[in-house]
Amino acid sequence: MAMNVSMTLGVFVMIVVAAIVIDSTRSQKSEPGRKKRYNRQCCIDKTYDCLKKYRGRENTFASVCQQEAAVYCGAWDEAEGCCYGYSHCMSMYAQQSGLDVAHNGCKDRKCDNPGR
Repeated sequence: MAMNVSMTLGVFVMIVVAAIVIDSTRSQKSEPGRKKRYNRQCCIDKTYDCLKKYRGRENTFASVCQQEAAVYCGAWDEAEGCCYGYSHCMSMYAQQSGLDVAHNGCKDRKCDNPGR
């Protein structure tokens, strides 16, 4: 009797593990990579919305907000994150020009990093 319970438990564990592996494989296939789902306008909007929480400290938080936006919008480049050109422009000008003025001047910047 003890052997039957142990064998039944072993088979049950194997089935559960197999189901988990199959399910995780399916979800990996259906989740597009960050670059495939990258959306430039989403990046700019999410970065801008995030920076609104840090008015006056945009130069410090532009990179943080850019990375936060990449989670939602995908990444232009794995090393640079979500629209580097916009976030770099915002970090340079938002504190001195004001967030809204800087946003209007930076929103048309290219997303790549010209320094790379």
